Amino acid sequence: MYLDFSVEKGGKLSQPVPEKWTAFAYILTGKIYFGTSHQELCEPHHIVVFSDGPNVTFENKDNEPCHFVLIAGEPLNEPVSRHGPFVMSTPKEIDEAIMDYKMRQNGFEEKYEI
Repeated sequence: MYLDFSVEKGGKLSQPVPEKWTAFAYILTGKIYFGTSHQELCEPHHIVVFSDGPNVTFENKDNEPCHFVLIAGEPLNEPVSRHGPFVMSTPKEIDEAIMDYKMRQNGFEEKYEI
């Protein structure tokens, strides 16, 4: 799920998110409050990660519009191995990706030569 929200002053919504999905929001501009009974103010260029729940609730109490994206998906429940910019499932796959990068075998290194 990828949703792009522009919320005017006074705007509020409770967006359903499928059960057991992981969701996060990235605030692009403006300020927004997330939550129901306990609301947290979130500012531009911040990420908010939501716990498992049926909805993401938000409200714009500020005078300026707020623009943010809400991204959610079903967790893969697979192992994660990471090193620098490389993210794979196993350390062996990381080693292979690094070697491919060094040998210029990833397929994108020469695509946009100037």
